[in-house]
Amino acid sequence: MRTDRLWKVIALILAIIAGSAYLSRKERVSQHLSRLFREMKVVSLCGFVVMVAFDSFVFRSSAYLIHICLMAGLYSILALGLNFQLGSTNVVNFATAASYGIGAYTSAFLAVHFHISFWPGLLIGGGVASFFGIPVRIPLHEDEGLLFVPCHHRLWPHHLPPS
Repeated sequence: MRTDRLWKVIALILAIIAGSAYLSRKERVSQHLSRLFREMKVVSLCGFVVMVAFDSFVFRSSAYLIHICLMAGLYSILALGLNFQLGSTNVVNFATAASYGIGAYTSAFLAVHFHISFWPGLLIGGGVASFFGIPVRIPLHEDEGLLFVPCHHRLWPHHLPPS
């Protein structure tokens, strides 16, 4: 990538960060944007699609920037999922990251060693991740009360405090 283009991309990223910080401090603007997105969901969705389509034209000359944007999107989705779980239950759940890792490893393994394309690899990776989640689900399914404490004590009974 050329240096002049790199500085333009860095300036764009910094402008987005500065704009987001400015908007988050202005309560009236934040409320107005929140109401706007709530009332005009179709327009918001169309704006998002246009933004995503525009990014592909801006970054088309650099596979590295496309890769960075894709990875940022993937990690953002994972962070939002963890934030949702932690915010709803106040329990840290790393099962999402473990499932993501198992599925990604399976998909990459199939692509490299068996030359399977992305979409079948994605489906097979999700299936393998689900299969590895079954042994964790079985002890949780039997309990009616707390989910994590009984599972922990059932799998590792030597960690139980003396009664």
